[in-house]
Amino acid sequence: MYDVAIIGSGPAGMTAAIYAKRAGLKTIIFEKAFVGGQMSYAHSIENFPGFQSISGFDLATNMKTQLEGVDAKSADVVGVDFSGDIKLLKTKTEEFSAKTVIIATGATSKRLGIQREAKFVGRGVSYCATCDGAFYKDKAVVVIGGGNTALEDCLYLANFCRSVTLVHRREEFRGDKSTLDKVRQNAKITIYTNKVVSDILGETVVEAVTLTDTVTQNTEKLAADGIFIAIGYTPKTAFLNGAVNLNENGEILTDHNLLTSVKGVYAAGDVRQKILKQVVTACSDGAVAVDQITKIL
Repeated sequence: MYDVAIIGSGPAGMTAAIYAKRAGLKTIIFEKAFVGGQMSYAHSIENFPGFQSISGFDLATNMKTQLEGVDAKSADVVGVDFSGDIKLLKTKTEEFSAKTVIIATGATSKRLGIQREAKFVGRGVSYCATCDGAFYKDKAVVVIGGGNTALEDCLYLANFCRSVTLVHRREEFRGDKSTLDKVRQNAKITIYTNKVVSDILGETVVEAVTLTDTVTQNTEKLAADGIFIAIGYTPKTAFLNGAVNLNENGEILTDHNLLTSVKGVYAAGDVRQKILKQVVTACSDGAVAVDQITKIL
């Protein structure tokens, strides 16, 4: 019987485990294959306090060293039962019991699914403008998407990039009209509608993209130093099978104490509905969740 079971070993999950260990709670953390979550893919992180610059992998490794003494299970949680006071977590081969649970499974950035996309991740392809935008000062970048995230990424990147090209596969945008108006009024931003990025070009880093018109199927080459893909995220909540309340995007709904719709079950990090999804806010979530748990155990 564990005091707290933490599902996920990204920054939220690891911070929760560190705090739980210091609080003297009997803790288990589940990790699929490696720690760090999306953070591990970041070539360099320059907005985490205490580090001028550190790779996501190194930051994850540093966090993991603080987990000595915490039980860790390299397995996916494939099912849960939160109906009783004791929470049950099921892997493919075992079942675990805990008094409380922190869900910190994160989210996966949606991929374009095109040739060479994976090759250039960290070499010109990014899924987080806030994380990586500063590396493209005075560079030409492409933003892909039609929602608020893509529009806001354009405005953010225009602060320091030489030029920003927004590529959207439709004529109409899903984002707010007020934000779209700001994008259209920004002299640094060029908008291409009814086009998709069909290929990424370059040797070792991104050098250009191929644009395909969704109406005529004509193609053109566009020079670019970086590509920011903002077509959405998929929260890792399928395994919950409705055990806690989610919003329309599949994110877990929590109160300000990070409590879900089920007593004793908390959510932290990118898996929950929140305004800013960053490593530093994920760490904050993990700390808050454990603080609340220590008050009820």
